[in-house]
Amino acid sequence: MLWFVHHLLGSLTFSMAQSGRIDRLSNGACTSTDMGAVLRTSVRIFACGFKGLQDR
Repeated sequence: MLWFVHHLLGSLTFSMAQSGRIDRLSNGACTSTDMGAVLRTSVRIFACGFKGLQDR
């Protein structure tokens, strides 16, 4: 659980920095300033991860 929280916080911190890396990696298909997309995808990804922890 601690590692899960560690990665969750790291992901959120990186996303909030809006470094532009996702913009470059996706050739503009994703933008680091689209906080709605960050929120939607983060909730989906981390909800699945949290469910995986419960299933162990």
